[in-house]
Amino acid sequence: MLHRAYLLLALVAFAAACNEKKTCKSTSECPGGLFCQQGTCSVLLGEVDHTQEATGTTGTTGTTATTGTTGTTGTTGADCGGIGEACCAANACDNGAICNGASCVACGAASQACCTGFSCDGGTVCSGSTCVLCGSIGEPCCASNGCDTGARCSGGSCLACGAPGEICCDQGQACQRLSCGAGSLCPPVGPMVQVTNPNGGTYGIDVHEVTRAEYQAWLDTNPNPASESGVCAFNAVAQGFNPGSTCAALDTCNGTSCPRSCVDWCDARAYCLAVGKRLCGPIDPLAPSVFGDFDDVTKSQWFNACTNGNTTAYVTGANAGGCRVDDVGSAVPVETSSCTSVVAGYTGTHDLVGNVFEFLDFCNGTAGATDTCAAIGAAFTEEIPFDDCISGGHTYKRSDRFAAGGFRCCSP
Repeated sequence: MLHRAYLLLALVAFAAACNEKKTCKSTSECPGGLFCQQGTCSVLLGEVDHTQEATGTTGTTGTTATTGTTGTTGTTGADCGGIGEACCAANACDNGAICNGASCVACGAASQACCTGFSCDGGTVCSGSTCVLCGSIGEPCCASNGCDTGARCSGGSCLACGAPGEICCDQGQACQRLSCGAGSLCPPVGPMVQVTNPNGGTYGIDVHEVTRAEYQAWLDTNPNPASESGVCAFNAVAQGFNPGSTCAALDTCNGTSCPRSCVDWCDARAYCLAVGKRLCGPIDPLAPSVFGDFDDVTKSQWFNACTNGNTTAYVTGANAGGCRVDDVGSAVPVETSSCTSVVAGYTGTHDLVGNVFEFLDFCNGTAGATDTCAAIGAAFTEEIPFDDCISGGHTYKRSDRFAAGGFRCCSP
């Protein structure tokens, strides 16, 4: 019996040895005495991995196919899409690049190619196929007709706006002076020149008398005479800022560049203030208005400019030249003439002598309409020797209006 028992054990061991290493998915597939371990039938060496037994093992996870560094669909095995690299499938490139030929080039910034969809970076716009700067004066308009402050989009370009005679701005203040006028244009305002201040530095004075066109542009903004106060309170209840009709009938100069006559002192002051200037008066803007200072070269803006710093009797130098009008009644006021200074530091002003005399901010009282004020400059009605800067002075009331009387503005 013992011999047969040993023989049986030997046969089991032989069978196990023969079936060991047989592949399996579970122990039920292995012959007696063997267990399914790690996918093969073998003698039990430790605990059975039941998870392995239930599911079996899978191969190692395979890696997915890789694409180029840009990850652009359809391209594998090579870098593409970046600036300087080849274009990917369907001519695709990374953001900030566009396919040009077979290579991706930078796009979007000024002077670079426009990106897909004709897009460009902020501050630039696509023109043709290139991104160009936009928004400043003289440059194309940015997206949505955008322009920088001080410019307005018109016809695809940014044009200067807001200054007198320019188009009205569409952002911020429409016009630097006055309000937007007819045709979306800022009303004209007379230009100024800088003349030498005998006390140091310079100050501004209008090139010519305020013209009909300039004064009318102000009237078109509907200034309210009810705002007049102090010495000009009378102007709020009189005819306001309109030129006197009776006086205007005597003014035979009808061009838009003719001097605006037939207005009173308060009209002149109100206009100058409205356009950011002041009626010509004391050189020192903080000094009081003293009637006797109107012909003092160190105190009067107008007188200093006309006499070229008290060096000549005429603005043009030795004589009046084209400014002189000899025959009373035979002359009329004219549009801006060639009567201008030739003295360095004083050039650029016209008609300080001749044409119309000019109201100044030098008065002898503060009562109002009856105050006496100075006018100077020799009108077209003057005879020799009253046709120069020094002799052509007049006095008048604040409320007076003359066909031969006009004004100009100074600053500051």
